[in-house]
Amino acid sequence: LALTARTRSLRNMARPYPKAVAIFAAVACSLLSAATICTSFTVSSISTTTRKRTIRYGAAQIVASGDDPASIKAAASFMVDSFWLKSPQNLIQGGEGPQGVSDTARSALIRQQEEDLTDKYGERMGKRLLESCLLIASNENGDMAGLVGIEARLLDVSTEEILTAEASESKLKGAIASLGPKQRRQYKDSPAAELVAELLPPDLKLACVLSNLCVSPSTRRSGLGSKLCQAAEEVAKGDWGFDDMYLRVEADNTAARALYEERLGYERKFCDDEAKGLRVDLEAGDFTEIGAKTFTLVKSLS
Repeated sequence: LALTARTRSLRNMARPYPKAVAIFAAVACSLLSAATICTSFTVSSISTTTRKRTIRYGAAQIVASGDDPASIKAAASFMVDSFWLKSPQNLIQGGEGPQGVSDTARSALIRQQEEDLTDKYGERMGKRLLESCLLIASNENGDMAGLVGIEARLLDVSTEEILTAEASESKLKGAIASLGPKQRRQYKDSPAAELVAELLPPDLKLACVLSNLCVSPSTRRSGLGSKLCQAAEEVAKGDWGFDDMYLRVEADNTAARALYEERLGYERKFCDDEAKGLRVDLEAGDFTEIGAKTFTLVKSLS
């Protein structure tokens, strides 16, 4: 999908920013109480490479499913309605708040979110070199209750930057294209970890990144956010073979940081004082960037 230069930075966020960007930020609406117990949830997976499997967390379960457009569109609508328009972090600028959003503005936001999710997790022409997976939780009535995404990306250790999925795949494809015909055949079916280790500079490493975590307002403080993160970690470790999980969170988002750092065991790795975060411009039916100091967190999965 063609993306504008301004929105290209949206892809790397740990909250559901609708287009590609080189930063991650936490999703405040997904903050849940560690003291409460999750009610009955079913968690299905829209995945580009993850095998069909079931993961259980008490009453919750994860079932790998397809990457069909209908599921992607439903996830986009859920993100706009549950996160962008109803986040406790107050992500709306201008207008009269969520109650004043017009149908036109809401549709525009959903369309942009859908484009981003399709590019990350949906069907596409050609083979993806890097894994990606969107886990979707449903309550006992079958209604969507929450979601979280995980993606394999390149981490540039020298610059402390997690590259976008687009930039990560581009570097890998460029390295393969530079090989002779015999070598290209040799690496034809090689996993991404092998390609990165053997074809890219040592400063670039393959990293698994958590993003797009959000839950519906009605299921906040139920424990679902923690369960989604744990499910994502199990996919990253059990299916993809990663030993660490990364995410990015805005420094001022203390509630989200409490979830990640205090309850889930993530530790601060990098700090980006010049990072940008996105907010909703209701009057324009679009997203606007603001300065947002951002931390990169990491958790060992071993």
